[in-house]
Amino acid sequence: MSEETKDRPARKRSGMLQRTYTGLLDDSMLRHDADFVGERFFNKMILKNLLFGGGIYLNDGYLVNHPVARRHLYNERSILRVMLSQNFIRLLTRTGAPEDLADMPLRMAEAGNASFAQLVSSPEWADFQPLLGRIADAAFFNGNPRPWPNYDMSVGYRKLIEPIFGYEPARLGLRLVTWDELQQIRKEYLALKPEEGNGRHKLETSAETVLNETARDPRASLQELMAIGNQAYHYNFGLALTADEDDGIAVDTTVGAAFDELLQTRAVERGQIEGIPLIQLPENLPMDEGTLFWPFTDPSSEVSVAKRQYLEALDRLLAENAGGIDDLRRDVRDATDLYLDRISTIFATESAALSFDIKLEAGVTFAAGRLTSGVADRDAVATAAPTAGLALKIQASASSQAREVLVDRFRITDATAEYNPSHEDLITLGDIKPQITSLAFDRAKAEAFIATIPPMFER
Repeated sequence: MSEETKDRPARKRSGMLQRTYTGLLDDSMLRHDADFVGERFFNKMILKNLLFGGGIYLNDGYLVNHPVARRHLYNERSILRVMLSQNFIRLLTRTGAPEDLADMPLRMAEAGNASFAQLVSSPEWADFQPLLGRIADAAFFNGNPRPWPNYDMSVGYRKLIEPIFGYEPARLGLRLVTWDELQQIRKEYLALKPEEGNGRHKLETSAETVLNETARDPRASLQELMAIGNQAYHYNFGLALTADEDDGIAVDTTVGAAFDELLQTRAVERGQIEGIPLIQLPENLPMDEGTLFWPFTDPSSEVSVAKRQYLEALDRLLAENAGGIDDLRRDVRDATDLYLDRISTIFATESAALSFDIKLEAGVTFAAGRLTSGVADRDAVATAAPTAGLALKIQASASSQAREVLVDRFRITDATAEYNPSHEDLITLGDIKPQITSLAFDRAKAEAFIATIPPMFER
């Protein structure tokens, strides 16, 4: 940690819930995994942050490039448009004026970005360009944009990526890419001078060059490696934003072992999560009626207060070395009852077509999540979650309907001798094999990391 960081006075937290930078909508993710393109995924990404988180940061390019996001922008009543107007979703942008934001796709296309070039040359552009102009005007008028962190993100990306070339592939979770291929990719990557910009694209180009010649299944091998490349891109933003903001930042991304030492983690005993009620999102929430969700964006509303009490009760139950577990579990049940009551009141009042009965499977219900030592790898995966936590899908078998379970700030650390070497009382990374999650960073490590990254612009 630098002397400047060490001497900095302790920051005062705002008392608001942590914002989440979502990296799951970017064009690289879309190229390598179609799961991130769908309507259902897009809506749940917003909903999980709205019902359980403190707001979303979204890169301006994601808003323009993601096909579902563009479609929702045309509808003024969509939850995306309403959350933008309420500043619950804020745009991360390098532009400083509405006209710059509106022209951003043209500049990106001129710079050779294939996704933007496809958009501006499509028939849709004639309708989308003026719409983007109006949205940009409204965003800057409302103070919505959040400037990109003033760090040279290319330097940060290279700093994150370079160490992976010294790890055995198995340590990184790579099953298809070999050690020799990894070293050849490193050579090609460094030759492209990633610190000068477009580091992730240069990693992808290098990997394609090598794997197309050496791999048995080049496409699958590239997808495996770029999962790490995309994590580094998202972690890079998360670290910079965490170092900048008092409350830190969570990041929606895939999870792996490459950068786990940077994460904020805590040990949770298995018994702490057994038998507690957790909230399951309904399938039929009216996503085209975004104004129904306004109370969730008002910190003083009854539902927002109940949300914070619910998350705080979970946080106390899942604290390290928590005592009085029975009392804490009772607090969670009471807080869950109250929050569900507040949620159901909103939708029962505002939407006659949608009723909530917490005693039934329809609507928002209790979903009792339970992790046991018998859960197979394929039976427990994670989906995009808000704040620093995991949303786990617990299912009896790979073919059964998954039940999504959210635990706020449930950060899982691998068991070591420091805790319990028998591994009987701790949930470990090996137990759940998460695929997609929302992660928070250790602030001291984030500040130490970013202390060595030069600014992009001198002030």
